[in-house]
Amino acid sequence: MVYVKAQELVARRTSGFNEQIMFIFNKYSGMAPYSHEFIEGMQDPQMLSGFLSAMQSFVAEVAGIKQRGWKIIYGQDTTLLVEPANWAIGVLAVTRETNEARSKLRSIVLEFEDTFQFLRDEDTIDGSLFDDFDNFVRRTFLVDRLTKRTMIVDVKRNISLHDMFKSVKMKFEIARIIKSAREGQTLFELANELNVNFDDLVNIVSIAIWNNLINVVFVPDENDILSLSPGSLGFLLSIENPESLSIETIRTISRLDGRAPLYKIFETLKLDYPEFIIYELGSLLSRGYIQKVSIEKRLLLASECILTGVIQSSASKIGQEQTMRILQRAIIENIDRHPWLSRVFLKRDLSAYVALDVLITPREMSQIGDSIDHLIDNVSVMIGEVIGKKSMQAMLTRVKNTCNEKWKPYIIDSSL
Repeated sequence: MVYVKAQELVARRTSGFNEQIMFIFNKYSGMAPYSHEFIEGMQDPQMLSGFLSAMQSFVAEVAGIKQRGWKIIYGQDTTLLVEPANWAIGVLAVTRETNEARSKLRSIVLEFEDTFQFLRDEDTIDGSLFDDFDNFVRRTFLVDRLTKRTMIVDVKRNISLHDMFKSVKMKFEIARIIKSAREGQTLFELANELNVNFDDLVNIVSIAIWNNLINVVFVPDENDILSLSPGSLGFLLSIENPESLSIETIRTISRLDGRAPLYKIFETLKLDYPEFIIYELGSLLSRGYIQKVSIEKRLLLASECILTGVIQSSASKIGQEQTMRILQRAIIENIDRHPWLSRVFLKRDLSAYVALDVLITPREMSQIGDSIDHLIDNVSVMIGEVIGKKSMQAMLTRVKNTCNEKWKPYIIDSSL
């Protein structure tokens, strides 16, 4: 009963992409050789690339520095996220800014520049060049969001697939999905109905979504680590409750810290009906009010785990006081080259954490992760001088294996 109620509630709410359009333009030619519309009928990417090319030159001239990542408020409900590489500049139009979206844009523009270096001095566009790259972009944006609970909310059945796909097999598989899919149905239910492997179904459904043939609500998995998007908290917890959220969902939102998996939050709150909450969270996730933490944040949390294991293991061998002295010495000696180490703290149980601001970008997350890794190396050397290099190496190997096992499911690149 709760499950059916959740389906009805989510189906009534706005669904679809927070993302609107993405394109990559050449800063030398001003042309955008690659683009993708998440929502049909968006602005012409060539027109937007000309506007942004001029804007970038203006910003560089006024600021006097090269901008690494910036944004433009475009109209009433659109923000343009801009991620420059060396000569290619990625732009993603979103309704609400999220680190998850910026992180994916950043990885895509770097992949584009690496793959299409020969286009640096070209001003022509050949769409057939980008078939494989388009698949990479699709997987980057979609595959990690398609869970068994992901809900279909709209199916376009009266569209000809003849000119849309080159492969006859692909046309058949997409047609089969479109014919069988029903509004309010989950991907797990669809896979069972068609008697197909779930991972195979995800790939086909992602292609259908990418071509605007199916619209879904991206319902999170219990293992997902979620956080609030900038500016969402005041809206979602306002006294008017504009989203008509359940009390249980409001309590869950208040605990989203970008560190704990969703199931841990449910356990802490002792919630009776997590199924219903997950579908409400899915509606918010699809529209950008909440977000899955970026890959840079997940890598940072894995590094935190290793630092924690080293500190706690050291304290059990040489004592907490001496371990604390070693950690503080390592931070002080390295803080000039790695200023982010000033944000490293220990809890009472000696677990390490980095104090993070909600507005820290994926690029900065990556820098913090590098700083933590450098600290781990230095602390390990210092502890090794006390307990012996072999003992320290054995300890470090054990800690890394434990943390790698814990964080591996969160770090596997689903775009590969």
